Amino acid sequence: EYCSFRLRIPQSKCSATNAERTDSKKKRKRRKTDMQVKKEYMHRAIVEAAIEEFAEKGYARGSLRRIAEEADTKMSNIYNYFRSKEDLFGYLVGDFYVEVQTLFAGLVRAGDGISVAAIGAEESSRRWSEILLPLVDRRAELLITAADGTRYAGFRSELEQRLLSAVGLMCGWYPVQPNPDGYPVNLYVSTYIDAAVYLSRRYAKKKSDAHAAVENLLKTALAGFAAVSAEHGKKEE
Repeated sequence: EYCSFRLRIPQSKCSATNAERTDSKKKRKRRKTDMQVKKEYMHRAIVEAAIEEFAEKGYARGSLRRIAEEADTKMSNIYNYFRSKEDLFGYLVGDFYVEVQTLFAGLVRAGDGISVAAIGAEESSRRWSEILLPLVDRRAELLITAADGTRYAGFRSELEQRLLSAVGLMCGWYPVQPNPDGYPVNLYVSTYIDAAVYLSRRYAKKKSDAHAAVENLLKTALAGFAAVSAEHGKKEE
């Protein structure tokens, strides 16, 4: 014969055990949430420190050790978020680079449809704002000034050529560029890029002020481009 029995636990003990389990689950959930918040905070701290480091030193001379010190963490911890220095730089600028490529590809597809003669001065100004405002950005600054040694090296030259094409489309003389000796459009474009970098640094935390400054810069640029276009038209006649 077999003996059988049931282990009886007092109801009060069962209730206490259930309460403890519930409390334990809540604590685990809080710890998980706290860990996630800390991870997001550290990721943001690394990114912000990297932007400043690369902007000041460039990619080639940029140091993960200094980035870690600025982010108040160990250098080894950076590898929990990014595979390498190159991966970190790519994270900062990669999406923006694609956005710029898409923007200018759209301009070329539009062709003569975006010329001042076709859309008018007001619409032309609006279109130029769409082109130029995004360049007042820390990511653009890194691509323009700090990308040597990465797959994005040469971005500034590429940007200058794309902006020259955009100017030509809007002024109605693309793809033939005016004589650079008589009409230094490339100088206007290069000066704007320098100004965009300056504004990005000065108004890093005040985008509205940066945009207002760009609007003023844009008016000057459009006036210069219009003068070049008019002179070029006279020469063509």
